[in-house]
Amino acid sequence: MGRQTTGFFYTFQNGAQATYKHYKKFGKIPDHPPILTNLFFKKNIIGIEIPVWMKTQDGNYITGHINVLGFYKNTLIIADYK
Repeated sequence: MGRQTTGFFYTFQNGAQATYKHYKKFGKIPDHPPILTNLFFKKNIIGIEIPVWMKTQDGNYITGHINVLGFYKNTLIIADYK
């Protein structure tokens, strides 16, 4: 997708980058939790680390996590930055 310059993903990327720069000042590299915690303060974020699953027609299950669920310009956005 590349680096975004506007919109929902731009604010998401800026928050992650700001957290990284803050930790770098102290000689550390942030892991997943501090970056996700930064998202709590974004107005368009509905949820983070949401477990999801569904049963397939053959009886198996598909499972995973939505890393970021947001709402932007009347659009539900599912983002996963793994």
